Amino acid sequence: MKHTAVLIFFLLLSTKIFSQEKFCESYNCQSTIDFFEGIINVLGKKAEKFNVNQQEIVSILAPELTMFIYNNKFNIDFVETSAAELFYVKMGSDYGNFSLGYFQMKPLFIEKIEDELRKDSILNKKYKHLIEYELGFNVRHLRIKRIKDLEWALDYANAFYEITSKKLSTNAMDPVERVKLLATAYNRGFEENLQEINRWINRKHFPRCFSCSEKFAYSEIALYYYDYFSTINRF
Repeated sequence: MKHTAVLIFFLLLSTKIFSQEKFCESYNCQSTIDFFEGIINVLGKKAEKFNVNQQEIVSILAPELTMFIYNNKFNIDFVETSAAELFYVKMGSDYGNFSLGYFQMKPLFIEKIEDELRKDSILNKKYKHLIEYELGFNVRHLRIKRIKDLEWALDYANAFYEITSKKLSTNAMDPVERVKLLATAYNRGFEENLQEINRWINRKHFPRCFSCSEKFAYSEIALYYYDYFSTINRF
């Protein structure tokens, strides 16, 4: 029985490693690593400002950044995205809710983060700048600009991390399990309950494209980056 359990463990481990390697061969994970290495000082400032684990945050964001870099190289969906931006600004997220920017955040995702911040007496002070907008400007237009800006997007990511960690009570969790859970919540929807998020942890549905020949579990790709960044201890 013991030998069987060990065999199953190593089979699952080898399957996970093979899947991660396959993803990286297809979409060039090194470009994502290079990107984060290039903004190490920015991440350091975010760590000081918010006192949040940036190594876990970049691991959660990394799979989406990988696809952003890959798609941007071929200028995929540029026309569709520009049209969707216009629909959102004019009519709201019911008509134009689309992935945008380095970390493929959707306007509705940002709206939900802002709503959660307003309800939290501690976080709404810490992230006050995320729920304030200049008077006289179209809020939806400014929200789009923020999503496309690296520093604003990182601030939203930090807010997401804290909101979702609170909701799912992840502080006492093993870091690996926390990254898997929060990465799935980022990809699936942080408004979902724990049972639903756990149901999606190992589901192979990423990346979201009709032409992609193989799908992967978002959490296992996030874990690849977490393992890598843990090894080099850069954040």
